Amino acid sequence: MNNSPSVGQLGVILARFLHRYHITLYTMTIVIAVSVAIFLISSVTSSGDDVDAKVVETTKFDTNTIDRIKEYNSSSQAAKPFSLPGSGRINPFVE
Repeated sequence: MNNSPSVGQLGVILARFLHRYHITLYTMTIVIAVSVAIFLISSVTSSGDDVDAKVVETTKFDTNTIDRIKEYNSSSQAAKPFSLPGSGRINPFVE
């Protein structure tokens, strides 16, 4: 008439429960872990935008860099004609 399990049967009851619902418990654990990971990554990436918006960096070029950039040809200027090296193949292992 006593329906409560004894202390000795608790291990058997727990083993039976885990054997019956192990796939469900595993699936729920994985789904919850992935959800928490996505939430944490989302919160980290969204909070990073506020910090980057406040930082303003200025870039300065020295005169040497500006002179080297001016030496390049623009797209409106004619380029030198392209030519392949003469006399066939070149052996890269010859010193």
